[in-house]
Amino acid sequence: MAVINEADDIFVFPQHAAQIGGKRVIETVRVISIAAADDDGSKYFMAEVPGTAVLERIELEGPAITGASDYDVGFYDVNGNVIIKDKLADNLDLSSVTGLPTGPTGDAVRQAMTNLALADAIKSVAELAGHVVKALPAPAETRAKEKYRIVLTANTAGSAAGTLIARVRYLMEP
Repeated sequence: MAVINEADDIFVFPQHAAQIGGKRVIETVRVISIAAADDDGSKYFMAEVPGTAVLERIELEGPAITGASDYDVGFYDVNGNVIIKDKLADNLDLSSVTGLPTGPTGDAVRQAMTNLALADAIKSVAELAGHVVKALPAPAETRAKEKYRIVLTANTAGSAAGTLIARVRYLMEP
């Protein structure tokens, strides 16, 4: 059975003192539990971010999960509808930790923004989602949403359970 892990236990750490180019740094941390019975197509909520946010880093920390060889990270709207399911990461392998650095828990840290080009580094979340940030979009354009959800989607869920820590760090105007 495919699962949908909703936003219920998210922690937000605004870094008021830390400024990057005059922007405020915000980091969310969330525990994601992947069950052995989860199916392909299962979705795991990582964070909800404003459309004006600029993503700085997304990391998944945790052990190898047997058979979990194809996961995507992308954008959904706040109602759970897919926008682009693999914009941030495509074919993310959670089944191996070989050669990966370790994080604060001692587990492997996977970068979950591997699908972005260098030119995308300063784009807002709305722009990355293919939406326009202007009052009157043209007929073929989609107006930016106020908030977007960042979601981990299982394409090949695997056969074992595992717990991951999702860290999403983004920049906002003060």
